[in-house]
Amino acid sequence: EVVPQIHAQAPVILLVNLDSTSEPAGEEGMSLLQKLRQSGYAGKIIAYTERPDRSVAVRAVQHGVSDVLSKPLDLMLLKQILGRVAR
Repeated sequence: EVVPQIHAQAPVILLVNLDSTSEPAGEEGMSLLQKLRQSGYAGKIIAYTERPDRSVAVRAVQHGVSDVLSKPLDLMLLKQILGRVAR
């Protein structure tokens, strides 16, 4: 399980790929977000996905994600978001 590893490393900001498996609509990624928050992870989370479906972004935000980016990642936008989230 990845959640204990994340807690052990205690990152301030976590970048999560919602499309890490072939499960529909980022379900594995959503499950990870839910488990992180339920386990007390308080760090910032930025998620990214190749699915342009607005409902995926809404669900991610409901799980405490600060931003949802589309693939391919725009590195300049990611840099701006990281700067804002890190404050």
